[in-house]
Amino acid sequence: MQRLLDTWGVFLPGLCSAPVGDLHLFGAPAPRDWHTVWEQLRDVHGETGLWPFVSPLRPAEFALHAGERAVASPLAPAQMIAQLRAATREDWLREAKWGNWSAVVPRLEPAPFTGSKFLESELNPTAWLLLLPAAAGGTDLPLPLRAPYANNWCGDASHPWLTSADHAAVWTSWRDRFGAEVLHLDHSSVEFVVHRPPITPAEISEVTEEQWAYCPDLGQVFGDPEWVARKQVPARRWYFWWD
Repeated sequence: MQRLLDTWGVFLPGLCSAPVGDLHLFGAPAPRDWHTVWEQLRDVHGETGLWPFVSPLRPAEFALHAGERAVASPLAPAQMIAQLRAATREDWLREAKWGNWSAVVPRLEPAPFTGSKFLESELNPTAWLLLLPAAAGGTDLPLPLRAPYANNWCGDASHPWLTSADHAAVWTSWRDRFGAEVLHLDHSSVEFVVHRPPITPAEISEVTEEQWAYCPDLGQVFGDPEWVARKQVPARRWYFWWD
């Protein structure tokens, strides 16, 4: 692997790997300039097939919980998002009513969060830079890694839990529509770099409901839907965490 990285001028001391199903997850302690290295590796993904991401977890820690590769959803990404929204509709209506959402939407004035939730965390000093064969944007990483977990996500009887296939479908939709790419991933959270975030009130409103359906715990990170709409949705970093 280091020989391949040498081709792109990337040297990662301490490089190691662990099997994840029929794949190998490579990783090394993240260098000081890890974001620059991440961008270098992302830019050559079309040639390497490897998607880079940072994590507090070592390759072996991911491998312990990966198990058998999950099967991708047969539903189109848009269908999956619609299904998640339907399954969490009651929760959304309750939160939207409490936050007077219908009155908020026409006067949305974005105040995007410009930082990184991962970089603010105490885990960052022990971060690893990881590489795994994956689709562009890292959208199918949940299938072999079985991460993130969302054990507290609760839908209705039509869709009672959030699966690895659900994660992959949602991420694919956000990549295709907004240029979202996985930057950080661990067992309970994911953070994206977003190249084309929503900017109009209508778009922001729509994606706020999508994000709330996908991760109701955003309420613990940002507050009610209005603050998700103002701070997260129009930002160039999207962060999701499940308690």
